[in-house]
Amino acid sequence: MSKKENSGLYKLVAFMGKGFIPYIIGSLGNSAINAFCFNLVMAVLMKDLFNAASKGSKDLFMRAIIIAVLSLLIAVVIQPIFVYMSDKARKKTMKKIRTKSYNHMTELSISYFEKNHSGNIMSRLTNDIKIIEDIYGNHIFQIAFILFLGVGSLILMFIYEWRLALFAVIFEILSIFISVRISKKVRDISDDVQDKRSK
Repeated sequence: MSKKENSGLYKLVAFMGKGFIPYIIGSLGNSAINAFCFNLVMAVLMKDLFNAASKGSKDLFMRAIIIAVLSLLIAVVIQPIFVYMSDKARKKTMKKIRTKSYNHMTELSISYFEKNHSGNIMSRLTNDIKIIEDIYGNHIFQIAFILFLGVGSLILMFIYEWRLALFAVIFEILSIFISVRISKKVRDISDDVQDKRSK
């Protein structure tokens, strides 16, 4: 088996099969709408409203209202479609994983259960399935959302104030470095807790 086929990401994609395409389209579409319509557009909207109030400009006010209405319409009409696509694919995949796990458990020999603690087996199985469900349901969406929001925010900041944008880039690099270091320690602690719970 190649390193690619043995990787966790490859297995997550392989489990979805044909459902991966609608799932990734739904997840990316949902995260993009959340990032742009509910965050970036709202930031521009508030800027226009403040400028309209300070300058007494009806044109800026009307532009802000039009942007708000269009953004809301896009979110209300299109977002449910993306959510349905990703959720349907996710639920089908989780059903497949649970069925496959159950069938695999029934095929194990008695000697296997005699050699391995049943609490450890159930704990691992339950927690692993929960982790996979969280990855499909939240983690991929959050990663895509952060990417869309980050790129969009950087573009807006470079347009309005390039020095602030440069500072944000440096700060984000430091944050990623710290998060990676902390996540490794949290993962090690989680593994220790899981091992203790299984005993």
